[in-house]
Amino acid sequence: MNDVIRVDLHRHLEGSLRPSHLAEVLARSNRPDMDPGALRKAVTVDDTIESLIAYLGRIDNAAAILTTLDDWVDAGTHAVEDAYDDGLDYLELRFSPWFISRQTGLHPSAVVEAVSEGVSVASGRTGVPVGLIATVVRDLGPESAMQQVDTILETCDVWCGIDLAGDEAGVPCAAFAPAFARARDAGLHVTVHAGEAAGPHSVADALPPRRRTDRPRRPLRRGSASPRAADRARDDPGSRADQQHADACIGGVRFTSDP
Repeated sequence: MNDVIRVDLHRHLEGSLRPSHLAEVLARSNRPDMDPGALRKAVTVDDTIESLIAYLGRIDNAAAILTTLDDWVDAGTHAVEDAYDDGLDYLELRFSPWFISRQTGLHPSAVVEAVSEGVSVASGRTGVPVGLIATVVRDLGPESAMQQVDTILETCDVWCGIDLAGDEAGVPCAAFAPAFARARDAGLHVTVHAGEAAGPHSVADALPPRRRTDRPRRPLRRGSASPRAADRARDDPGSRADQQHADACIGGVRFTSDP
């Protein structure tokens, strides 16, 4: 097994923050309302989570605790160190500068600089190569997506790709096509979250036939999707959307566990 190459192509920085780091930051800020028990309840996933939106709420809580750029330098460092401890040989780490900005008040470009600094230092120290993927948050809407892409293109040398994530049931993928066309034309690779909350049809929406031009076209990789839906799609592979949904699950959620 020593010659097996281990990679993680789908790790979210905001969902990988160390609880110990969050607790340390809270202790420094003297917040009596957030004892260890309250912190765990606010930022970890448990049996009460019944939807993607509820899960994302826990991510909101965690990210809001890190309110300084130094905190995000540390977060980037920790993410790479944790990847090294996991035995990874390569990591792709994605995060949204605009999401972090909304949660913390920090400038999006400054967030990019802070995280990339921490990642670069830890990557050099551990020897784990890291590719950074910029996440566009669909919850903020298509107009905001253009502004998000502005920030991403201003720091284009940092990124290896661009991602669309968030509440896929709330805003259709097609609305983000112009923003993603700009990113693709600038040379960024594209990956799109689909099939997590809106079902197999959302995967088809993210991966239209090549002749159509009203979607964020030709993503190189699909993001997370429901493994249960993938199992259904394998049992009844009749529709193109269902089959794509199954492929998305194999390529995203199950990458490190399936043969």
